[in-house]
Amino acid sequence: MNKLFALLSILLFSFSYGQYYKAELLYKDGNTEKGLLNSLVDINNRKAKKAVFKSDENAQKKVISVENVERITYFNDDGSTSIGELVNFRNKRNLWAFKIKEVKDLTVYSITVHIPAQYRSGGIITPSTTYTDYLFKYKDEAADHVFRHYVGPSIGEKAANKKWLKKYFKDKCAKLAENVDELEYEKESPMPFVDYYEKHCK
Repeated sequence: MNKLFALLSILLFSFSYGQYYKAELLYKDGNTEKGLLNSLVDINNRKAKKAVFKSDENAQKKVISVENVERITYFNDDGSTSIGELVNFRNKRNLWAFKIKEVKDLTVYSITVHIPAQYRSGGIITPSTTYTDYLFKYKDEAADHVFRHYVGPSIGEKAANKKWLKKYFKDKCAKLAENVDELEYEKESPMPFVDYYEKHCK
């Protein structure tokens, strides 16, 4: 299930860059608005301040500010929903991310990043890259990047993720930090470590 969720997140909100999805906006004043909204990838590329919205397929596009939006709910084709929230990242910037799970005082978010192919001097073309970052928010602290999954092959991804996990949980749950190497590892998702936190950390 964890692998399936991670895969669906990437397919829906990264490769379909520039498309629109059925969504509902909940504003901070309590009002709501339903229609078609661009993906969180697009919104974050606009520095988390703007979104493109249409009331239906035939309506004109309008650019709206999301600074007054409390929550974005996307309605998936299978009947499920994905919740987007504005997350304070490392006290440096705000990012819209999907809330994956809340465990005790830990909240896990995901954000998919797509970097298009780029032409560089000398005729070199850098291929496009897509990856999903998992952000962990502990209590009232700013969210931090703890796990990354690249679509396609990558070098050193597993070692880097384990290093980040150990560092992040060193002061939050020493037992988890010490057992990172012993736990099941899933390339697509940090959920085995989140499950351990839920069961064994105070």
